[in-house]
Amino acid sequence: MSAQEERNEIIREYLPKLIKELTGYADDDENLRSCEQMAWSIIRNHRNLSTNSHEVRRHIEGIQEKFVVDNNAEYAQRLGQLCDEIIEHPLCVEHYEVDVHWSLLDFLLSLANNPTGALRRNKEKIDKLLEEHDRIVHVESVETETEYWKKILQEDFIPVERLSDSASDLSTWSDDSAMVLKTSSDEENDIEPIDAPGESPTPPRGMESIKPPKKSLPYYKYDSLSAEQRLLGTIQQTWWAKGLKTVHPHIESTNKEANFALEYHRLHKTSISHRKRDEPETATEYCLLREIFWMFQVPQTCKFFQVSDESIKIRKNVTLTSTRPVAIASMLENHFLPYIHMMKDLRNFGKLIYDTDEYTPSNTLEHYAASLELLLEPIWNDLLACERELLMQPDCKINTVISLHNKLKPTFTKLKYLHNIHQQATLNVRQLPAHISSAHLLAALVHSNEVATTALEANLAMSLFLASVRVYLVIADTWWTEGRLDDWHNEFIIERISTPGQSINVREFSKNKEKAFFVPTHISKMITEDSFFQLLMEHSLEAGCTLNLLYEINRIGELRSACDAIEGKLYNVFIDDVLKYVRILQKQIMEAIREAKENDRLEIESVEREVNRDEIDEAAGDGITTGMEAQIDRTIVKETHNNSEDDEILKKLTTNDDFLLLAFTMNMNLTEPTQESGDQCDAAIKSTIKNEEPTALEIFEQLQQSKNILPLEEVVLSALSRILKTRIAFANSFVMRLYREEFDILKHLRNIRKIYLLEASDVMHQFYTKLFKQIESGEAWANAFLLTTQLDDIICGKFTDMTSLFRIEINSAFRCQTVKVFEAVDELCLTYNLSTELAHMIKSSDLDAYNKVFRFLLKVKWGLTTLENLTFPLSHKRKTPYAPFEMVDLLMRRLEQLRFWMLFALQSVHFHLMTHVLQSMGEQLDEKIVKCTNLKEMVTVHRSYINTVCEHCFLADTFSVLKLGVEQLLNLTFILRLEWNSCVKFIEMNSNPLAVVDFNESNEETDYVAHSQIDAIELTYIRCHQYLANKLNNEVYIKNNSFLLGLSTAFNTSLPY
Repeated sequence: MSAQEERNEIIREYLPKLIKELTGYADDDENLRSCEQMAWSIIRNHRNLSTNSHEVRRHIEGIQEKFVVDNNAEYAQRLGQLCDEIIEHPLCVEHYEVDVHWSLLDFLLSLANNPTGALRRNKEKIDKLLEEHDRIVHVESVETETEYWKKILQEDFIPVERLSDSASDLSTWSDDSAMVLKTSSDEENDIEPIDAPGESPTPPRGMESIKPPKKSLPYYKYDSLSAEQRLLGTIQQTWWAKGLKTVHPHIESTNKEANFALEYHRLHKTSISHRKRDEPETATEYCLLREIFWMFQVPQTCKFFQVSDESIKIRKNVTLTSTRPVAIASMLENHFLPYIHMMKDLRNFGKLIYDTDEYTPSNTLEHYAASLELLLEPIWNDLLACERELLMQPDCKINTVISLHNKLKPTFTKLKYLHNIHQQATLNVRQLPAHISSAHLLAALVHSNEVATTALEANLAMSLFLASVRVYLVIADTWWTEGRLDDWHNEFIIERISTPGQSINVREFSKNKEKAFFVPTHISKMITEDSFFQLLMEHSLEAGCTLNLLYEINRIGELRSACDAIEGKLYNVFIDDVLKYVRILQKQIMEAIREAKENDRLEIESVEREVNRDEIDEAAGDGITTGMEAQIDRTIVKETHNNSEDDEILKKLTTNDDFLLLAFTMNMNLTEPTQESGDQCDAAIKSTIKNEEPTALEIFEQLQQSKNILPLEEVVLSALSRILKTRIAFANSFVMRLYREEFDILKHLRNIRKIYLLEASDVMHQFYTKLFKQIESGEAWANAFLLTTQLDDIICGKFTDMTSLFRIEINSAFRCQTVKVFEAVDELCLTYNLSTELAHMIKSSDLDAYNKVFRFLLKVKWGLTTLENLTFPLSHKRKTPYAPFEMVDLLMRRLEQLRFWMLFALQSVHFHLMTHVLQSMGEQLDEKIVKCTNLKEMVTVHRSYINTVCEHCFLADTFSVLKLGVEQLLNLTFILRLEWNSCVKFIEMNSNPLAVVDFNESNEETDYVAHSQIDAIELTYIRCHQYLANKLNNEVYIKNNSFLLGLSTAFNTSLPY
C-alpha cells in the first residue's frame, strides 16, 4: 500500500468521527453522508498553499499572551511546551509531507473556540489532564532510557567468529602464538561453542529479545500473488480460471439422461455427417448457480457468461451435463440474463451519480439514486439469502436452476418494475438542464404511478417520488422560513430575477427559439401536464411576492413566530400527512373486507338456520320447538349486538364518502388477512413512523401493507395542497395585517389621490394657478427643485403628515419653452416617495398611469380657468343707455355665446371626471382594499382601479377618439382667448377717444372687424361638439359603456345649432 493509499485509509477512518463530533449527526442521518461527500470533495480538490509556520507561531504566541494577561502564565508556558512536543516529534519530522506538524497545529487552533473562556471553565479538568500527561511522559522517558542503554550494549558487543582450519592461516602463526593457544586450551572448554561460518551470532544471555532497529515504512507492499490466490480460492472457483484443462464432470446415475450432453455429442460424432461439432464444455449445476449469483454482483467473463464492453452474452458451447447447450442458453437468456442487465443498469446509474467528476448531478437526482439503492437492498438480501442457502445446503436440499428461478420470481418481478420505472424517469439526464431533468424525474414517477397495473409497481413509483421530492420541498421550506431561494443547482421550477417590478419567474420548460432553448416535446408535455408541477408552480407564484416582500423588509422571522403552521419542516409535515391518509385508507379497506366477510357468513348461517328449523319442526314437538326458537332468538340478539358494536366502530374509523368506499369494495381482494394481520400492520406502521424522515424503503414497506392500488396521487396532492394553502393563508393574513395596521396603505392611497387626482382641490388650486401664470408669462418655470419646493410648502400648510412625499421632475427642458399650458404640462412628472413595502403594491407603471391622469386633469383645469377668467371690456360695464349697436358689439356677443358653449362643454367633462369617476371610484377602492385577503389580490384591485380610471378619463387606447375631441376643445380654448383679447382691446381703443394710437400696429389689430376669425372658431367648435356627441352616443348605445351616459346626454342635448 502506497503512502497516499494509507493516508486515504486514515482519512476514511477518522473523517466520519470528526463530522459526528462537530455536527452531532447520527449514523443513519442523511446529512452525515452529505457532509462526508462535501469533506471528500474539499480534500480531493484541495489547492491551497502550504501552511504558513510563521503565522501559526504568531497565533500560538497570541494565545499565550492572552493567558498571561488573564494571570495564567503557567498555562501559557505549558501550551508552548505541548506545541514544541508536536513540532519535534519524530513522526512529524520524518513524515513524507512537509510542514505536517504546522498543519496539525493550525487545524487544532482552528477548532479551538474561545480558549481563554474554556480555560476558566475547565481549569480543574485541564490540570488533571496535564498531570496525566506528565506521568505518561515520565514513564516513556524511563523506557526510552532503558532501550537506549540496550542499544548501546548491543553496539559494543562484538560477535566472535569460529577459527578457520585452513593451512594458509596456520602458516602465518608464530611460535609465540602457538604457546599462547596451548596455554589457553584449558580455558576453551569453558567458552560456549561458537556458531559456524554463515550462521548468525547468538546474542548474549538476557538480550535474546533485542532486535536490530528497522526503518518503519508508512506503507505496505502490495502482494499480488496472495491476492490472486485468495480470489481464486475464496471468492471464485477453479473452473473460472483461464488456462486450465477442461474437465467434464461425470454424474454417477442409473439414469442415462444425467450425462445427456456428452452422450448426445458422441452420438452425433460417430454418425455419418460432414458437419464438424465441437465437444461442449460442461459444468455442474452448482457451478452455474454460483456464476449466476456472481453475475448479479460483478459481471465478468465466466464459464457460462461472456462480458464484452457493455454487453453480457451466454457462451454457446457451454452446458450442464444433463442438457444441450441450446437449451441452457435459451433458459439463461430468457429467465436470468434480462434481470442481470437490469441490475447492471441500475448500478451503473449510481456510478454515474456518485463516481463521476465530469458531471455534477442535481440534488433531486442524488436523492433518487440513494432511494433507488435502498429499494434494491431487499433484492440484494434475497439474492444473498439464496446464495447462502446454496453454499450451506441445509438438510441436503437440492438446488436447481428451475427451483432458483421459481424462488426468485417475486424478486425478479420487483426488479423488473423498478427498472421500468427507472427507464421512464431518467432520460438523457446528462444532456438536459438540471431543472428539466429534476422536474421530468418527478413527473415521470407520478406518471408511472398513474399507469401502474399492479399495487407493487404503483407503490414502488410513489415511494421513489416521495423520497425524491424532498429536495423541492426543502427548497420551498427554506424559502418560507428564511426567505432565501437556496437553489444552488438551478433545479427548482422558480428562479429569482432582477427585472424591475418582478422578483421571481418560472423557468423555461418548453422550447423557446428566441432564447435558443430546446427541450424534447414529449418531456416538456409530461412536465407541464403533471398535476404536482402545476400545484407547486401555482403555489410558488402565489407565495413568491409575499415571501420576497417579507424577506426584503426583514420580517420573515416575525412570520415564523406568529404562525404556528410554519414551525415544522415542510417535508416532515407533508410525509406524515401522506402516511396518515394511507393508514386511514388501509384501515377502511380492512373494515370493508371484514364487513363483506361478516355479511357472507351471516347469509350462510341464516340459510343453515332455516334448514335446521324446518328439520326441527318436522321431528320435534311444540315444546322442543319453543326451546330451540328461544335459543336461536338469543343467538340472533347476541349477533345483532355484536354487529351494532361493529357499526359503531365503523362510524368512528371510516369516512362518509360512499363513493370512495364503493370503489375500494369493488376492487378489494376478499382473501385479505384478518384482524391479527391488521394488528401486525399497525405495529409495523408505528415502528416505521418513529423515524422523523422515513426513507424510500420504509415508505414502500408501509404502502405494501395493502394489496390494493390506492389513489396515492390524489392523497399526495390533497396533503400538499392543504399544507401550502394553510401556510399561504397564514402568510397572507400576516402581510395584510402589516399593510393595514403598520404600513397604513389606505392612508398612502388617499395621499396619492389627493395630489394626483386633485381630490384636495383647494390645496392644488394654489399650485396649478401659479404654475399656469408662470407658463403663460414666458418665465423660466421649468425648475424641478423650485416646483417641488412650492408644492411641498402648499401641501404642508394643510396636510402636515404629507411632508416630502411628492417630488416634481421635468422630462424635457426643450419643450418647456412654450407658453401653451396644454403642451408644457405634458413634460411634468410627479413622483411619490415609496418605501420598500409600498413598492411591492404600487409599481412604477401605476405611477405612470397616475401621471397621465394628473396631466389630463391639469389640462381640463386650465381650460376651465381660462374660460372663467376672460375679462369683459370696461365700456360694456358702463355702457350708455340707448347707445348705437355697432358691428364690434355683435362680434363680442358672438364670442360671449361661444364662451358659454365651450364653458358648458368643459364643465360637463370636468364634472364627469371629478364626480362620476374619481370620487365614486376612490370610495369603492377603499372598500375593496379592506376586503382583500392577500397581497396579490390587493395589487390586482389597485391595478384594476387605475386602469378603470384611465379608461373613464379617456386615456385608454379604446377611448382615444374621445381624448382627441377633448384636446381639440382645449386647443380651441387657447384660440378663443386670443380672439377674445383682440376684440376687448379693439373695443377699449374705440371707446376711449384719448387713447394713444400706435402707428406700428398692423391693420388686423386696428381694424378688428374686418379681420375677425369668429366664423371659423364657431364652425370649428360646432364640428367638435358634434364629433364628441356622436362618439359618446356610439360608446353608450353601441358599445354599452353606460358610465358615459350622463356625459353623452349633456353633449347631445346642448348642440349649438
